[in-house]
Amino acid sequence: MDSSREDDAQTTKQIMLPELLRIITYFYQYAPSLGEMEAEELKDVIQETFAKRA
Repeated sequence: MDSSREDDAQTTKQIMLPELLRIITYFYQYAPSLGEMEAEELKDVIQETFAKRA
């Protein structure tokens, strides 16, 4: 991967982070009984979804 693509990937991650945190916070409020394992899996799935759309 060349440096411009790496820079683009890093920028995309920085843009997605606030949105990712907002979604995760929503799920913690929506499902307060969400366990640590489920929360980690949810984060992974959301990140994969964002990565596919980027």
